Amino acid sequence: MIAEEENLDHAPAVESAAAPTRVLVLEDNDDGRELLVEGLQSSGCAAQGVKRGREAVLSALRDAPDVLLVNPAACQMDPVRLLKMIKLLEPLRRRLVFVMLDLADKDEVLRLVQAGADGCVSKDLSVHAIYLKLAQSLKQPRAPAPTPFEHLRFSVQAEGDTVTISVESELSGPCAKELVALVRTLIPVQPFALVLSLEKTPAIATSAIGYLSEVKDTAKDCGGTFVLARFDASKYLPNIQRVIKTNFQITPN
Repeated sequence: MIAEEENLDHAPAVESAAAPTRVLVLEDNDDGRELLVEGLQSSGCAAQGVKRGREAVLSALRDAPDVLLVNPAACQMDPVRLLKMIKLLEPLRRRLVFVMLDLADKDEVLRLVQAGADGCVSKDLSVHAIYLKLAQSLKQPRAPAPTPFEHLRFSVQAEGDTVTISVESELSGPCAKELVALVRTLIPVQPFALVLSLEKTPAIATSAIGYLSEVKDTAKDCGGTFVLARFDASKYLPNIQRVIKTNFQITPN
């Protein structure tokens, strides 16, 4: 149980009042979530809370926070899977992720840190102590996040229950294979409407078509939908234009 903290109004803010640090709290206990959010807000943060792992991912993709504060018990999936998902998605992979747990469980702490957690805080700490830990970590220099894929360059954003993946590299066979891996990583938070934006995709290889079909099938098998967007046919070879128009739903630009 998170301890209550007095005099939070006098705590120094992590950032200036003009740009408060944004914290997304994942906590399934209603009272605990409210205590964390209100305490962090009193410390100068722009905090909001969600109670399920799926909500956390979609909320963060709509408006990426500076820090995600996660109770592993609230994930509704293996927290390792959630952490790996966050650390794969652009731009979330560049954000700090802290987990709240029993620090005496050394094996679990190690497991979550190896999965991508930037730090762990005791679930028995006061809100103010958690805030100070986050503030200290935000001030520390961080190494650039490694590129998650060899070929695929992309960004992901959400609006409502629609998730848009923008492919920002040539869609070769190896790139499209990595796209399949990316979409399969998102299975725990599906179903949703998946949109693949091709606005920044300069070329599509014939060898990529089969993988695009796998992306479509994965989305539909999870109860979602799949469409292509920003498809400028003039950029692609005639055979690619024909196959795309025949096999995939395309939204108007």
